[in-house]
Formats: sequence, C-alpha cells, structure tokens
Amino acid sequence: MALDATLTPIGRVHCAVSERHAVRRGGDRARIEIFEPYWPALDQIEHNTHIILFGWFHASVRQTLKTRPRKVAPLASERGVFASRSPDRPNPIAMTIVPLLGRDGGTLDVAHLDFIDGTPIVDIKPYCPGWDSVFSATHRRRSHPNEQSDEVLLGFFERDLENHVGSAIAATREGRLAIRACQLATRHLNCDPRDSRLLLRLHQLDRLMDGLMAITGASLSNGRLSFVGHHMNVLGTNAGSNPQVVVEDLNKSIDENRMISSPIRPVPEDIPRLPRRVDLTLEDKTLALEEIPDESLWKILDSF
Repeated sequence: MALDATLTPIGRVHCAVSERHAVRRGGDRARIEIFEPYWPALDQIEHNTHIILFGWFHASVRQTLKTRPRKVAPLASERGVFASRSPDRPNPIAMTIVPLLGRDGGTLDVAHLDFIDGTPIVDIKPYCPGWDSVFSATHRRRSHPNEQSDEVLLGFFERDLENHVGSAIAATREGRLAIRACQLATRHLNCDPRDSRLLLRLHQLDRLMDGLMAITGASLSNGRLSFVGHHMNVLGTNAGSNPQVVVEDLNKSIDENRMISSPIRPVPEDIPRLPRRVDLTLEDKTLALEEIPDESLWKILDSF
C-alpha cells in the first residue's frame, strides 16, 4: 500500500532554548508561530486551557532503536525507543501537552514546552480531559525513584500535581504537603509512590487528598485510599478558598452532624481544625505523618 507521508509544517517554535542538552525537565515558556495560511484553523482554539502540540524533532538521530534516559537515569538499562520518550527515533514525531496561556492572532503563548527553538510544528489538537486523561493507567519508571536526586524526584511530583489540580492549587500548602509526603514515602519506604501496593489512609478530608491522588494514583475505587477518624474538612472550589462543607463527626448519623452548605458560609470557630495526618503503608511497613506548622511540613510519628 502506498503511503503519502509528506508533512507540511504549519508553524514553528520560538523560545530561549536552542540546544537539545539545554532543554529542562518540564519544559519552558514558548511562543508558537502559526504560518498565516493556517490562521483560520486556529478559530476557537482559545476555548481550551491545554492543547496537544505535534512537532518534528529535526535534530534527532533517526537510526536510534534503543536508548536510555541520559538526564534522569544515565545508568538505567537500555529500552526500545517505542517504549521510551526519547527524541531520537525512526520518525521523530514530537507530541506534548501544554497549557495554552493565550493567543495573539497567529501566535500561541504556551508553557512547559520541551521543544527547542525553531522546531517545526506539524499539527495541533485540543486536549480533552475526559477523553485524553487515563488516571488508571500504570507505567514502569526507567529507574527506581529512590535512586533519583531530590531535584529530579520533586520535579516529577510537581508536574503530576499541577496536571491534576492546576497550578494555583498545586502552589498551596496542601500541594506542598502532598509532594513532601510522597518524597518521604519514597525515601523511608523505598517505593515508587505509584506502586499499587502502597496504601494511603487519611485522617482528614481536604485538598491534600487531591494532591496525594494526583501523585500516587491512589483512589477509593482501586482500594488504595481510605479514611479514619472523626473529622472531615471539605474545601469548596466554587467559592475560592472558602470552605463549603464541614462534617464534624463521621461516627454520628447524618441528622446529628452540623453541615454548612449552599449558600456557602464560613466554618464556625468552635469546630476545631486538627493537624493533618496521613499513614502510608507498603506491605508490613508503615510511615505515619502529622502536619507541623514550619517548613518541614511533616513530623514522622512512626516508621516501622
């Protein structure tokens, strides 16, 4: 069967990174220039918060069939390029999902782009959260997270968190608590936070749960996430950071609980807000953490 594989660039990347080795993990801010004949194809693209960019890695080595992650784990064993994210491959098609920060005519402003300056753009598609996101997917990392530096490890966790809850929530204290808890679990339990054997038990319910789910993949549905204790602090998102619902005691019937619901009002001062607690268990080992007010974020209660 004949294959017409001719690709016509529709635009190009403009950014401060011109060499492959200088591309940062997580990418950088960039402008995407779309050539004028293709401007009509951009109609309504600004209705999307994220887009999928397809580029052509023109500086790649197309003869490469096996590779290892030189930046993240240079000592890892080789893997076929079809099982890796290497830019070197027989057909160096680049695909990445980036936040769309804005549009000015035929120019798109994006973040987290890991293409170098001048990379040809061959296609753009909208990112559809319900269709393109596969939260239940699993992936075996090229090297064990405990072998990676804190800089690399935290970079992965931060990107997982931002992709799941957005940059504003990821920057909150709850976001930093989730990242730090997963870092401690990696180091003390010697595990990948996405290991299906890692179980999480929360003593409060708030935005920390979202962060831990984002980084670990744990959920109520897969049995890795559970709750214990009497207090649940549920924070609403449709009214900024104002609390939406607080259930005082999970052991009481629903009629006995005091609930604050729409219209949203502040939580009464007489309802105590306890320090957050989370227990992380891997088989016969448990790491029990309690929130503390300083920058250490967590105090280790037990590690056994």
